[in-house]
Amino acid sequence: MDSDTGSVAEVPLPQGMAPELLARYESAREAVVKEFGLRLSDDLARAVHSTADNRSLVASKWLRSREIFAVSYGGRRGYFGFQFDPVTGRPKPAIAKIIETFRANTDGWRLVLWFTSANPRLANRRPVDVLDQNPKQVIEAAKGE
Repeated sequence: MDSDTGSVAEVPLPQGMAPELLARYESAREAVVKEFGLRLSDDLARAVHSTADNRSLVASKWLRSREIFAVSYGGRRGYFGFQFDPVTGRPKPAIAKIIETFRANTDGWRLVLWFTSANPRLANRRPVDVLDQNPKQVIEAAKGE
């Protein structure tokens, strides 16, 4: 990643999938971006009133410590807002606990699709819709993955 521009290599869509499945996967990614929007490193720094000259330091620190996850979209690194407390701008503690239940190299798109898909362990509700009311239940659902 280029820390000045936020550029990252685009994560390719899965290889070997049938064309209709690839189209559904891409459609799901677009729908999630449309529903939740993406924040950039500068947005995260601004939310916590960071005074660092390098505006990507806040996001980089949270990524390294696996408190949040990122996706590559349009050649830039983005962060879905549901990961952050709307008052403090900091990562919700449950996010790190959920991330740690997945393998360390799990792609951010896989994580966001997990958060935004109906989950039988949550009475077919999406984890993102249960996260604020019952983070422990979402953490337990993630452990079942």
